[in-house]
Amino acid sequence: MQAERPLNEQATLIDEVVNSIQQISRGKELFIAFDRDGTLVPYADRPEDAILNPAVHESLRALAIAPRVIAGIVSARSIALLRGEFDHHRLFLAGNYGLETALPGGDPIVNDVALASRQSLKEARDKLAVLARPEINAIVEDHGYSLCVHWHTVAVEARAAVHQHVAAVAKQFPKLKLRAQPTSYEFLPDVSWDKGRALATIDELVPQEGDRAYVFIGDSPPDEPAFAWVNARGGVSVRVGSAGGNTCSKFQLADTTEVAKLISLLIEAESPKQ
Repeated sequence: MQAERPLNEQATLIDEVVNSIQQISRGKELFIAFDRDGTLVPYADRPEDAILNPAVHESLRALAIAPRVIAGIVSARSIALLRGEFDHHRLFLAGNYGLETALPGGDPIVNDVALASRQSLKEARDKLAVLARPEINAIVEDHGYSLCVHWHTVAVEARAAVHQHVAAVAKQFPKLKLRAQPTSYEFLPDVSWDKGRALATIDELVPQEGDRAYVFIGDSPPDEPAFAWVNARGGVSVRVGSAGGNTCSKFQLADTTEVAKLISLLIEAESPKQ
């Protein structure tokens, strides 16, 4: 666990991030995107218990309606879930790492390979469902265009069987891509895709009124391509949590509470200058 920083050091770093965002966005549109879990919402033992704080949502909405600000969410979760908790009339949404995207108030656009993978994903989900039985206690999430098997809830002595079952299912679906995370597995459409490509897609879809400044805030290895995409455009990238040197992000914040504070400060800093 990352040691808590002194309050004055926290404030200094958050102010530094805000100042950097102000510097790159002066006279430009601000294009800012956030990951959900671990960035805006603290992790919970079960995904359904990771609840978005209403105050954070209101802050996001206030940021999104500020002049010359384009804001949204890029998440591993589905757009259906994101639409249930975020103001999709104000924020752009990218679910399943951006394999499905929706502009504010618009209908989702789904990647062709992801659409073609739906049947295979359903069949794989049915074969993985046995892992969610109480005697095993894994968590199997169906995000529509991806699957996630969480095994951190499984007793240590039962984990080898989970790993073996996941590997066996993966062999049955060679057209799906299996990706191992620290405490989970993901089944994804076999397409070269990541959050950096998601940002590029949304950037192209949103009508541009001038030069743009780019910001992305995330917390995990799958967010690194988005950091790299933003960095390549002279933007500001922020990783939440302890990553040590294993990140290309320009800044690191401690936790979701610091992200919430950052959003509040951005509203104060960005709105008056427009």
